[in-house]
Amino acid sequence: MTTRERLKAELMECGFFDKDAEAVLEKAIPEIESLNTSYRITWDRPAEEYPSPVYRVMFEVTRRIALEWIDQNCPDEENEG
Repeated sequence: MTTRERLKAELMECGFFDKDAEAVLEKAIPEIESLNTSYRITWDRPAEEYPSPVYRVMFEVTRRIALEWIDQNCPDEENEG
């Protein structure tokens, strides 16, 4: 499993479909990378190269982007019509 695949798997464990998880990652990755411009994250290398605390930070950013994505793409049916 790669670093990117690990974040995608975490999104899918939260209920995202494959395509939707990819859409969230496309927005989240640039934000994650902007947190530390002196180090380049290796997205296609083995996930084990980073310790769990690094993933917690990355997923906090990813979670925020995921919630924004849900607000934009999944209308609240209770408040419609």
